[in-house]
Amino acid sequence: MIAVKPDHADAFLAAANQVSIEIETLGLANREGVLKVSVAGEDLFEANTLSLLETWENAIPAIMDPS
Repeated sequence: MIAVKPDHADAFLAAANQVSIEIETLGLANREGVLKVSVAGEDLFEANTLSLLETWENAIPAIMDPS
């Protein structure tokens, strides 16, 4: 998953297309602090972005902790 600023989206999509990388736009970011993923109008996933960040930051240390 890659986040791109809206004013850079067209250039990003064009660059990906030039090297034959398929891109699918999932949604838009806002300041709510919630990631929501929907497909065909059906909500599939919703999570607080701070919680996701903490999980990502602690993933490897948690695996390496022997306790």
